[in-house]
Amino acid sequence: MLKYSKFIAKLVDNSSKVVNIYAFQIRPFMISCYFSDVQDSDCSWKGDPDSLALHLITHHEISSFSGCKHHRLILEMILEPDCYGYRFVVISFKGSEPRTMIFEEYYDEKSEILSLILRSIQTEKLRYSMRIEGNGCALEFEGTTQTFQDPTIDVNRKGLCIHFAQLQHLSEVKTGNELRYKILVTLYT
Repeated sequence: MLKYSKFIAKLVDNSSKVVNIYAFQIRPFMISCYFSDVQDSDCSWKGDPDSLALHLITHHEISSFSGCKHHRLILEMILEPDCYGYRFVVISFKGSEPRTMIFEEYYDEKSEILSLILRSIQTEKLRYSMRIEGNGCALEFEGTTQTFQDPTIDVNRKGLCIHFAQLQHLSEVKTGNELRYKILVTLYT
């Protein structure tokens, strides 16, 4: 059984370095690749949050999806409780102001809580909603996108949090211990 290891975006302070401010724009921090903390992964990439999505897609073959110009996207996710930990998907919302986000999922096997957030690679916070529905019921969350300056998903409760038993009720397809659920993500600009 595949187990997901913990990978977290880390902040690295660059404020003490002397740089030529005329050569390029200075960002207050850099982040490490999510995979820098994964066992058997030797990724040492560090960079600007704006570059993370492209790095994940090209170097780690992470799934990416493009939403329509109305900033809505339906993701079909699979949760197997034995495969706990972190997962993420790069989402590109098209439209007059294209936005790239990282959809993060974290399942804590001890509490059986599934946490979902939308992290923006830009520093501005945008309103969004997530909606899981099935079997005539729905659970919806509305909040603001998180940035890389906000806490990691395992300690961040500013997203949709759902207990495994609730997710079982909302899942339309159950195969053994595996749950398939659909989630509608809407970004408000």
